[in-house]
This record gives sequence, C-alpha cells and structure tokens, in this order.
Amino acid sequence: MQLPHCPKCHSEYTYEDGGMFICPECAHEWNNAEPADDNDALVVKDVAPYAIVGGNPAKIIRMRFSEAIIEQLMALRWWRYSAQDIAGYPVNQVERFCEQLAGRVAEGTMPPFSPPVLTVSMIKDFINNKQHPLRSAV
Repeated sequence: MQLPHCPKCHSEYTYEDGGMFICPECAHEWNNAEPADDNDALVVKDVAPYAIVGGNPAKIIRMRFSEAIIEQLMALRWWRYSAQDIAGYPVNQVERFCEQLAGRVAEGTMPPFSPPVLTVSMIKDFINNKQHPLRSAV
C-alpha cells in the first residue's frame, strides 16, 4: 500500500495510525476521509515540534528543548538515520548529540538509512524455505 506524501512538507516518510496519517518530519497529522457528521468531526491541529501538550483540546504545557536546540534537531533530521547508527551517540545529552551527529553528517560519514526492499517472492521464499529474505539480498 502506497501511503500519501505529507501535504505540508511533501515528505515521503509518512505512516498511518488509527485512521490518521502522520509525518514524523514536520509532525503534521491529517485524515484523508471526510468526517461522517459535523458532530463526529475530529479536530486535528499541528503541534509544534518537541512541544509537550496536554488536555482536550490540547494546549502547550512547555517546550521540551530550547528554540536553538529544536532548530538544530529539525535541521539535522535525525530520524532519517538508523537506530543502530545513532545508538552510540549521547541521546540523553541533546546538545552533544546534535554536535556529534552534525559533525558526522558534515563529514559525509553518516548516510541516511535506506532499508533493503523486500519483494513478494523473497517473502514467499522465506515462508516456504525458512530462509531469511535479506541474507541472500545483502
């Protein structure tokens, strides 16, 4: 199933959650289906990146990081790198994390994650032969 690109930032990295489409790059959420009735309408608004919100309707309680750190995180687009690649970084020390990741990206030693493509035939072979589908592809 081909998921729609984000209507706000045009990212291809979207996912579906409970009937809503979500873009992890700009935090935009949308629903392609029209609400059945205005009384059943779901109010969906964007939440600023790294905002901590609560309530119904949601209100910003506070920002998780300073504006400068949020700008760095958004510019780095850290979610485009594999969890294994960033696992060695100090993710609990966000300033150091940004510095170290930015350095590796600038050096060109941190390529974005590109998962291997699984084909239907690879999956069928795995089911029938119990052979791992990626071991022969990689």
